[in-house]
Amino acid sequence: VAIWYEEGVHDAKERDRVRAALEYGGRKVISISWHQVVNFCGNVLELAAENGNRRLLMSTRAFEAFTHDQRALLSR
Repeated sequence: VAIWYEEGVHDAKERDRVRAALEYGGRKVISISWHQVVNFCGNVLELAAENGNRRLLMSTRAFEAFTHDQRALLSR
């Protein structure tokens, strides 16, 4: 999963380049709003166990600021 504040990249070509880099390798890309930035949605850690299981770690405030659809993507 890659989470980013798309509107923070003002140049359209640069925004496309960043998005392509984030999507490289099949990552799910979630674009967040300014409201979500200030509610810490950009502060999400992905943890991996030795057995390969992965988990996302975030604050309750961040979790609650994600939309239902975004949460569904994060839970996959």
